[in-house]
Amino acid sequence: MTLSVKDALDAFQAQNNAADKLWAYFSAVSLAVAGYVISYSSGDGFSTARVAAVAGAYAIFCINNNMALGAAQTLLASLAQAARDSGAANDVALDIKVLSCRAVRWGQGFMSLAVFIGILVFGHVFI
Repeated sequence: MTLSVKDALDAFQAQNNAADKLWAYFSAVSLAVAGYVISYSSGDGFSTARVAAVAGAYAIFCINNNMALGAAQTLLASLAQAARDSGAANDVALDIKVLSCRAVRWGQGFMSLAVFIGILVFGHVFI
C-alpha cells in the first residue's frame, strides 16, 4: 500500500509536532530546575541531600526524555523517507531533511549535562 503525498506529509507533520512537544517539555523542565537551583544558591544554599535529590530526579527525567526523543526522531526519519518515497511515486520532488537520531540524542545529552553541572555548581557541591 502506498500513501498519498498528503497522507505521508500529514503523518510526518504530526510526528514532527510530537517531537517538538518532547523538546518543549525538556526545555521547560530544564529551565524550571535551573531557576530553582539558582534562586536558592544566593542564600544559605542547599543541603547535600537536596542537591542530590534535585540532580538525581533531573538525571532520571533526562534519561527518559532522551529515550523518548530518540524514538520520536527515529520515527520522524522513517516518515520522512516514506514521504519522499510517496512523492517520488507521484512525481513530486520532496526535499525533507531530518537530523539523525544520534545527533538528537547527543545534543539533548550535552544540554542535559550542562544543566546537571549547573545544579552541582550552584548547589555548591564543587565549591
